[in-house]
Amino acid sequence: MSQIIQLTIAIPTYNRADSLDRNLSILMPQVKRFRKSVEVIVSDNFSTDHTQEIPEKYINLGFDIKYIRNKSNLGFDLNWVNCFNLANGKYVYVLGDDDILVPGSLEKIMNIINANEYSLICMRAYGFASDFLKEKPKSFLKNSEFNDINLFVVKSGPLITFISSMIINKSLINHIDPKNLIDPLLTQIHLILRAGLAGNKSLFINDYLVAADRSNAVWGSKGLLLFSKDLGRIFDFYKPLGINSKAISRLNRKFLITYFPLVILRLLINKTIFNKKEMTQIFYKRYHSEYSFYIFCLPLFYLPRRLAIAYGFFIAATGKLIYGEFLSMFYFLKSQALKFK
Repeated sequence: MSQIIQLTIAIPTYNRADSLDRNLSILMPQVKRFRKSVEVIVSDNFSTDHTQEIPEKYINLGFDIKYIRNKSNLGFDLNWVNCFNLANGKYVYVLGDDDILVPGSLEKIMNIINANEYSLICMRAYGFASDFLKEKPKSFLKNSEFNDINLFVVKSGPLITFISSMIINKSLINHIDPKNLIDPLLTQIHLILRAGLAGNKSLFINDYLVAADRSNAVWGSKGLLLFSKDLGRIFDFYKPLGINSKAISRLNRKFLITYFPLVILRLLINKTIFNKKEMTQIFYKRYHSEYSFYIFCLPLFYLPRRLAIAYGFFIAATGKLIYGEFLSMFYFLKSQALKFK
């Protein structure tokens, strides 16, 4: 009788050979202990750098990696879908090529999925500037179980959009072809919500198991549009299926307090040009009934740049403090302060 694959860790990658090398150097020693129940897939989206050499290096070292190189660049969403469809595991974890599953995390994940049945698992993530171990925040909170997908969505907050934080129980949605749910940069949200609605129980892991490299973070006006307009459209679509308005409102509030101010602050610090009037109109249409919009975001669009940046630092720190991310707040604000002139 063949061994059942409990977890697939799939890594979509494109032209990030060095980041992928760092990722695998930390991941594969953790996988070695679970090689019969964990599979690793690397889906190379037709990279033009030396990405192909990286999985081969680890395969030659004796690690089991299924390496797939696409015949052309399929774009992020189709490459993500390929990762999901190729997965043989009961659970699927799509890990960003530049993100890190910190040492000891896989053991915690395997202990959890071997002991319980979950539709979704969300892991806390933190950004790092240079040393992911030194900059890791501490968490003393217990994990949180939810029998209601709406409560899980609220608890996860912006992390629900971060692929490296989410583990999906694929067995609940094997009948769904992700190719039919393509939604630019947000395809995974459809599968997350469908798995959550199909299952009975989800888990939020309060420990910080994932480290994200801030130097590769996608920050910009595109992110503001994506998560204010397109993400809202997706959640509205799932209202008839069980996602309620209260949960959406509370999720909106988390974005307004903890995510959007950080994005706008970085745009201002980097002197990135974006259409503030258009952005204000989009935000107002979506969030005009949320008091957090008027406190945490609107002033950043209208204040003079230096005053907006000063206010942004204050608001960003306040948002982090509200949700208990003290050390994460310190390193983020320190990294941004060094850029500000």
